Amino acid sequence: FSSTFSLLLGQYLRRNLRHEFDILNAFTAVLTRMKDDIGVHLWGLPSKALAAALQWKTDQLFPTTQRVGFPSWSWAGWIHG
Repeated sequence: FSSTFSLLLGQYLRRNLRHEFDILNAFTAVLTRMKDDIGVHLWGLPSKALAAALQWKTDQLFPTTQRVGFPSWSWAGWIHG
């Protein structure tokens, strides 16, 4: 899917949020701005490239923990680093 989306998401995931449950709300501005390119989002994944987006993977350098209340198939479902 979009290299711009991937780049922005990668930069975003390096940030520290005060409240983990805000993960998707905080990224919504980016998702909304890219709506013409990515379509609507499903838990942070672009609907126009959902098959490719579902193949995301975490950075193996950092352990991850599943985020409560979010689906495991979305990047938003995991606490990165």
